[in-house]
Amino acid sequence: MRKFIALVLALCLVFCTSILTSAEDITDASSIKQQIIEGLTAFKEEIDLRQFNIPKEEINQLLYEVRFTHPELFHFYERVKVYAYSGSGMVAKIVPEYRMSATEYEVALEKYNRWINRIASEVSPDATDLEKLLYVHEYLVANYEYDKSYQIYDAYNFFENKKGVCQAYTLAFTAIMQKLGVFVTTALNLDSVENHCWNIVRLDGKYYHVDVTGDDATYAIKDSHDNVLGELIDGGSREMFLVSDDAIKTFSNHSQWTVVGGAVVCDSKIYEDKFWNDYQHPLATVNGEVYQMISEYSTTYDDEEQIQIYRIDASGERTVIANLSFPAFISAGYYCFDVFNIFAVGDELYGVTNNRIWRYNFEKGEAEIVDNSYSNIIGASYIGNGKIKLMFVEDIDHFYCDHSVYSYGYYQLPLGDTDGDGEFAPYDLITFKKYILTGNGDFNAELLDLNGDLILDILDFIRMKKNMVLD
Repeated sequence: MRKFIALVLALCLVFCTSILTSAEDITDASSIKQQIIEGLTAFKEEIDLRQFNIPKEEINQLLYEVRFTHPELFHFYERVKVYAYSGSGMVAKIVPEYRMSATEYEVALEKYNRWINRIASEVSPDATDLEKLLYVHEYLVANYEYDKSYQIYDAYNFFENKKGVCQAYTLAFTAIMQKLGVFVTTALNLDSVENHCWNIVRLDGKYYHVDVTGDDATYAIKDSHDNVLGELIDGGSREMFLVSDDAIKTFSNHSQWTVVGGAVVCDSKIYEDKFWNDYQHPLATVNGEVYQMISEYSTTYDDEEQIQIYRIDASGERTVIANLSFPAFISAGYYCFDVFNIFAVGDELYGVTNNRIWRYNFEKGEAEIVDNSYSNIIGASYIGNGKIKLMFVEDIDHFYCDHSVYSYGYYQLPLGDTDGDGEFAPYDLITFKKYILTGNGDFNAELLDLNGDLILDILDFIRMKKNMVLD
């Protein structure tokens, strides 16, 4: 699952060592990195480094630091040619290869910054660093998925395609946390077998590991002959969120690492028993508040199953804000995994149980059924633009994880819903038109950005109007 760090240095004379040294070991490291950054930003065909006398064994560390501390530099390919003098072994120049033109990069960078700004804008100005970290972790786990084709390594294409490998997750997390003012760096495991990367953050003066990729792992459902029957859709976990060196080593692909920018020690374990680790159910953060859905399991088929929706404060204190009940999802087989999920859709809270989709009405203080026409749902995840991915099992009365037939479908929340009533009606069109003319309005952008350009403007209104006519 978690594989392939794409930054590879193709030396023309000597291949650099894969061991990263401390930045302090390189004279004038900041000036060298600035020279590289300016050259990349200017789309230079060659970046001259002769003046710095950099040993060929040390250039790769600097390139790693540039790559992982500047996720906005997504316009050059991961392979960089490095030329060194045959006698002294000092680096003369590097030759990057660009994936887009300067004009294309300017457009892409503007869109990239809109993604970052939109995600960051959902965080309350009064949020603590802990709240910021938890929100961004949950947002990425809920809205993005691992790229099993191993093609997407950069933050731009991660946001664009809503998927990526570990490097893309790491760079995206870095970009958002930098925007929010939280210290973040990268841990690299360059072992040829494990080959993985993740983030390290600083919180209240202590360092912690955060592996969003690992917490967003998907799991194949297999039969007794190892045949894949389906892929479980769930809300991810927080097993690798704010953990120590000792804790991260217990997970695969984390046996060793080097920290970009210099070694740090993650010895604090104070967050390893916090509320987010008490329950393996997803969290959702709306307007700075954390919510969670917990089930009181039944033991008999057709019994009522009770679900509570909680608001959780920073100490882990839970307050019930709504209750749901429905026939328990216990088949003649066994209850092998959870069948519900909760997620934020912009500034709204939605959830899925085995036979219905609901939203929490903050004004009324109660959960409302959005759609109860479904049955046999065994998994759900929010994938953006108002779309929920659902996983179904064919025969719920004879449901066994390892020999059932699975299928997938989608539920589209009403795009263009300005007042949050769950419907797209003429009133919504009028309201949005007033917003276009005056700029006044507070809407759920997630359901109004119909063309996906991250801007609410006349183009969205035109598409909204066209949808109204088609309906």
